[in-house]
Amino acid sequence: RSPLKNEPDVGWELSKIEANKVFHSLGGRKQKQGAHPLAMFLLASVASSKTSTPLNILSQYEGVLIKRLEKELFNELYESILDDDEKKMLHMCAFYRDSIPDYHIDILNKSVVNNVFDQLVNRCLITPNKKQEWYYVHSIIADLTKTRIVSRSDAFFDIHEYIADAWLYQIRNTGRLSIPNIRAASEAAYHLTEGECFERLDELARKTLGG
Repeated sequence: RSPLKNEPDVGWELSKIEANKVFHSLGGRKQKQGAHPLAMFLLASVASSKTSTPLNILSQYEGVLIKRLEKELFNELYESILDDDEKKMLHMCAFYRDSIPDYHIDILNKSVVNNVFDQLVNRCLITPNKKQEWYYVHSIIADLTKTRIVSRSDAFFDIHEYIADAWLYQIRNTGRLSIPNIRAASEAAYHLTEGECFERLDELARKTLGG
């Protein structure tokens, strides 16, 4: 209703269906994850400058919006500010299907020279929940990051296998079929499959189904 501080009379009334469309288009696809604030502001700015509405902009200029998001939100940061360790960490975190458990952080940090996970949190590229039990990469940031990894490349396969190992760490020394362990096994299976580590699926089956 009042998205622009300097133009308080510029705003839009959206139905619930319309609001959900905007919400999902701007990255609010995962549970408990909102649309990206900069993306919302950029959408409002473009809609206002074109004397249009957010929904019209999304339908007519979505490609333009995403390109501006990459340029203004991400490209300068990625190309000029992040060092190699931060980029490697961001690559791995972007390929998580959902939130990253806190206990994965030490495992992920072992893959780089410097412990940089918290640096990405400080740069607002990774966000913790209130209790700092789970962390997530906003889907817009994840999508822009994954475009920089060639699909089915060696780096792509290595990332998936490393994430699988992080999930396997939880179930390596337990035979309990608790919900957290089942979830860890499911995520490990997904990443082993994506990483084409098919021979390791037998290892996973023995750990989770052996009892």
